[in-house]
Amino acid sequence: MLFRSRVGLLDGLRESALESGSAGRFIQWRFPQPRLQHRFEDEWGIIARSDFDWEHLRVIGFADGRGKYRDDPSRDRIERAQEHRLRPHGTVARWGWADMAGDGYGLFRILAPLLGVQPPFPPRMQRLRAA
Repeated sequence: MLFRSRVGLLDGLRESALESGSAGRFIQWRFPQPRLQHRFEDEWGIIARSDFDWEHLRVIGFADGRGKYRDDPSRDRIERAQEHRLRPHGTVARWGWADMAGDGYGLFRILAPLLGVQPPFPPRMQRLRAA
């Protein structure tokens, strides 16, 4: 039964296990559903293709597993330049596997304030929030 209720949520646009896991957390926490793989441009050309974005809230999300950057020492400089060019389009949020660890509350802490979502009611999540 659970499988059938989730089939409609499958989307081939997600490009990694981290993006799929993040999407599952969005559903769990009742986050607004984002647009996937949106290309952002400015007068100089393509800035980036986001993993997720919430256009109406002006939040741009990147699920960065860091594996693709492992051998790139210029990663931080490139991300800073990218975020500077994305500012007119919204606030950039980045998360990785460490934020998804355990109950994934690290991801919740990153995105919930930007998306205007209140903490869920389960007592365990409330205790984590207070910590």
